Amino acid sequence: MKIWGSVRQGAGKLAFEADKLVRIKKQEGLISDANKEIQAKLTALGEVALALYRGGALNQPQVAAIAGEIAQIEGRIAHLQAELEAIRAEEWVDPSAQAAPPPPPVSAQTYYSQPLAPAAQSGEQPPAPPQEEVRRCANCGAPLSPTAVFCSECGTRVEQ
Repeated sequence: MKIWGSVRQGAGKLAFEADKLVRIKKQEGLISDANKEIQAKLTALGEVALALYRGGALNQPQVAAIAGEIAQIEGRIAHLQAELEAIRAEEWVDPSAQAAPPPPPVSAQTYYSQPLAPAAQSGEQPPAPPQEEVRRCANCGAPLSPTAVFCSECGTRVEQ
């Protein structure tokens, strides 16, 4: 059983690192797209400046508007880069090392999915609560604990 615990821990860490890599690539893509926007705005700025230069007048409001758009995109890039660094700084935490959450409160709904029959309401003995259904591995059919993420028999990831 100890080997499956380390396999589960390794698989959990691997899943975390894969998710982290996907998020890093997404942030890098967003930063790249924003840099391309800046390049497009710089090109537009250059074209406007060149046209104004060729026309003999440099219209400052047009140049100021494009420069303001570039400043906004640069601010967005700084925010995206800060998010990227936060993702890169994340470290995997073994969920089994954390305290387990308390079990949910038990209510009558847990045991009875339908209202009590009239006979039971009149004082007769209520029916016995249904047996709790045991979760089983979809791959090998082995019984699973309620908190299992991977099957202890075959190692298949369990859908929650």
